[in-house]
Amino acid sequence: MRPLMRIAIIGGSGRFGLWYARGLSAAGHAVTITGRNQAKLEAASRSAGVSCTADNEAAIRAAEAVVVSATLESTAALIDLAARVASPGTLVTDLASVKGPVAEAYRSVSRSDLELVSLHPLHGPRVPSLWGVTVLAVPFRTGPRYDELLRFFISGGAQVVTTDAGEHDRQMALLQGLTHFVAIAAGRTLADQARPGFETPAHALLRTAVARVVLQDPALYAAIQLENPHNGAARRAFLETSRRLAEIAERHDAGALEAEIALCARSLGERGQELADTDACVLTLSGRRPAVAATKVAVLGPPGTFSDVALQTYGRMRCERFLPLYERTIPAVFDAVCGGEAAMGIVPAENMIDGTIAVTQDQLFDTGLRIAAELLVPIHQSISALPGTDLAAIQRVLSIPPALAQVQAWLRANVPRAKLVETSSTAEAIDRVARLRYEGDAAIGLAATAEAAGLEVLARDVEDEKENVTRFVVIRAEDSARTGSDRTSLCVHEVPNKPGVLDHVLHLLARRGLNLSRIESRPTRKRLGTYQFFIDVEGHRDDAALREAIDELSKECRVTVMGSYPRVF
Repeated sequence: MRPLMRIAIIGGSGRFGLWYARGLSAAGHAVTITGRNQAKLEAASRSAGVSCTADNEAAIRAAEAVVVSATLESTAALIDLAARVASPGTLVTDLASVKGPVAEAYRSVSRSDLELVSLHPLHGPRVPSLWGVTVLAVPFRTGPRYDELLRFFISGGAQVVTTDAGEHDRQMALLQGLTHFVAIAAGRTLADQARPGFETPAHALLRTAVARVVLQDPALYAAIQLENPHNGAARRAFLETSRRLAEIAERHDAGALEAEIALCARSLGERGQELADTDACVLTLSGRRPAVAATKVAVLGPPGTFSDVALQTYGRMRCERFLPLYERTIPAVFDAVCGGEAAMGIVPAENMIDGTIAVTQDQLFDTGLRIAAELLVPIHQSISALPGTDLAAIQRVLSIPPALAQVQAWLRANVPRAKLVETSSTAEAIDRVARLRYEGDAAIGLAATAEAAGLEVLARDVEDEKENVTRFVVIRAEDSARTGSDRTSLCVHEVPNKPGVLDHVLHLLARRGLNLSRIESRPTRKRLGTYQFFIDVEGHRDDAALREAIDELSKECRVTVMGSYPRVF
């Protein structure tokens, strides 16, 4: 399978660069990391399963996207190097936490054939995934490579916020500079004066915040204090506020101090939620971790199918614990969500070879549930049988009809005389071969499921199309908030029976600059010869252009929004 992009991470042998090397590689990109310490570089390469080189220029020339993940003081020089040697069309970006000098480096690039965007993901290398992370983006020149990188962030659950270099550094002076400075100052005070054995919940939280800063990378945190020119103003404001509060306390002015505390409290938003969050933190720190209830998710069963893979994929994306409710049919999955048995469901919507899953489309229209997310699951089929079975001895091949269709060429070439037997799922096929133990039976399905059932995998990746993927959708009562890179699924129905009506619908969307990624007609199931149109369009239902298009369409026919959600391709 061709990689989505060839990406060079300059300084990728460091912890942060290596975190992104693993994530980008897992998302289907071909990643090369660089570093100055050869032994460390090779060890990092092996651990992440990516290629490496000590030659920055060679890595940059071979890349379609260059990510600079280096120290603050060397980032600008590496951006300059990338701008000089990169191939036309390459995206040059960085992960620096201070943007002033970085912005100057981008502005000095004379080439107009490069994409230039500065990024700052607001997390460290200890987070398990991108879910819930904010990524700040300072764009200078964008294009298709940046769009591909955006898909990586958004599909992982991150929120991408566009800003400029000056505003970035002003906000980071508070979010990073001041936060770190307060933690360091508090830590030094506690180190000098606190007595062991005394502890309160608030002190435990403070000590944890201090540890989060001082136990990681002293050089990085010192550089953040020194490099951002706005940090000085933030520190001075903090020291002035501290001095004023100290004077109020020293003159025992209880009213003034209570007023200051109340003013601070009003800035924190919803008080109940803040206290609930800190209660959870205190319980965790004290070892009394609150039980985390698993979210019930309805999915097409049984366990061990590609639907199960989609469920596991979504759980990793969300960093959530899911309790699967396995259903026998797609309508049963919808029924479980509609009836409140499950908070959400995951169902197949479209296969690259077989096309749209009609029953999923009809259920979305009939039930009123909405698509909240989409997932792409690569479909790699294997053939398995009882241990010791030879391919030449295979007489029957069991699996679900779409899986059998996806391996037709391989079956004709390798087991041409075998009878094909349909089952309700790939997992059922594997279970029957393992349980009934008929010699000459084989199953098409997931290799991991077959091995867990005690079967021997005779051949892997037997699918005829090696890049085959299935698009799964997450269904629930509400869809997703706008991210800036979204897709909306619509059904246009009760369409007037007159010439050119479909052309009118398409023209109405096109003249607003709305790009369609899919359009398909389906019978209304009410009267022969009547149809409704299922349309996927790039954008969110809250975008002005799409909202206006839906309003105008609604004057002539019915439009049902079946969900807006982050797009992943």
